[in-house]
Amino acid sequence: MSSSRICFSQKSDKYGNFPSVLFVDDTEDEVNRFAEMVCLQHKLKNVACVVCNQPKEAFQIALKYFIDIYICDIKMPHIAGDTFIKEFREHSPMSYFIAITGHSMETAARAGACADIVVLKDFGYLDKLMDVIKEGLRIVQARKIKAGGEYYKPQINEFDMTGIHWRDRERINEALGKFNPQDHNRACRAFKALALGQLDADMTHDEIATHAGFGSPHYMMKAITPMFNWSESSRLKP
Repeated sequence: MSSSRICFSQKSDKYGNFPSVLFVDDTEDEVNRFAEMVCLQHKLKNVACVVCNQPKEAFQIALKYFIDIYICDIKMPHIAGDTFIKEFREHSPMSYFIAITGHSMETAARAGACADIVVLKDFGYLDKLMDVIKEGLRIVQARKIKAGGEYYKPQINEFDMTGIHWRDRERINEALGKFNPQDHNRACRAFKALALGQLDADMTHDEIATHAGFGSPHYMMKAITPMFNWSESSRLKP
């Protein structure tokens, strides 16, 4: 039975404002212990953690949301941890990947080939893991800052704005700058569809998000809602 859930180090309903951590382990006790350290012992401050003991469900969560830190057990049924990490390393170039394992050194070596760091499941490993997560969050932040405009500019230039009102061009560029690298291509897809008339004027923002491949609802799409206050030359109206 699925037990995925979001836990916070403090009360909040604004998931998108927090760095995000996905913890995946098919052992429910491990998932519960991690959640307890975050929610009750407050080992991580101002971090939204998604915990899951179903690898397949975790895979869907990772496809739908931007995750800063991935923590994945290597030995899991259905989806091996190293396969999971390899898939999302390409999908999320800014993210930090932590492999956890309680098995042989051979397994640890296999994990090390795909993850940023390997944490062995020895006694008290969760305390060590908290420190590794904090360091990982600093690394992710540094990666985002380093990528900055250099990452976005080539993709923005690929967006053909021919025939789009100059005011809307400014809004589009401003909106694209609010997206994480992972979601940038999806945003471009939404705006291209808009420019080509593939989106109806009466579509909701959730429907637009779905069309762009974000999933529905998506906090990033809602965050740029003001951008959809288009000029008379545009297809979407307030």
